[in-house]
Amino acid sequence: MLKENAAVSICANPDQLQEAVVELKNFGFDIKRISVVGKAYGKQQELTAYYEQGHTLNCWGKQSNFWNRLCAMIQDWVFFSCPGTGSLLVIGPISLWVVAVLKNSAIFSGLSVLGAMLYSMGLAKDSVQDYEEALRKGSYLLIVHGPSQEVMQAKRILKSANTRLSYEKN
Repeated sequence: MLKENAAVSICANPDQLQEAVVELKNFGFDIKRISVVGKAYGKQQELTAYYEQGHTLNCWGKQSNFWNRLCAMIQDWVFFSCPGTGSLLVIGPISLWVVAVLKNSAIFSGLSVLGAMLYSMGLAKDSVQDYEEALRKGSYLLIVHGPSQEVMQAKRILKSANTRLSYEKN
């Protein structure tokens, strides 16, 4: 049996993240093993909406094109507000981990929902804090997971897509 592995990349902007996801898809990486975490923007003066239609997330607002393109490729999502980080949108399989963390919040005392989710993936608390800070600054997290050989291939693809690979779980 192959060992499960994960890699997290910090993408500076939506274009960089979109390019990385497309590259992974073009090289045959299983899209079901990709998750994205990013701030769900919306100022009080600006209409922003996230809604489901036909089992697909649809977005309305400043970044609707970006999120709608991602959601056309990647299934499952959760929207939540996290103190300190703000409103976040999580797309992909790890969105279900957010729900599990919420149900078991007592286990993860001292961590935000996002921090608990990332920590439950095996990330060190210091790394979790770095990811939360990156999100606060407007960056995006691209998380790939699966058998170690597939994750190694994804890491090579992500390096060529010019994202900053910042963590590998072995």
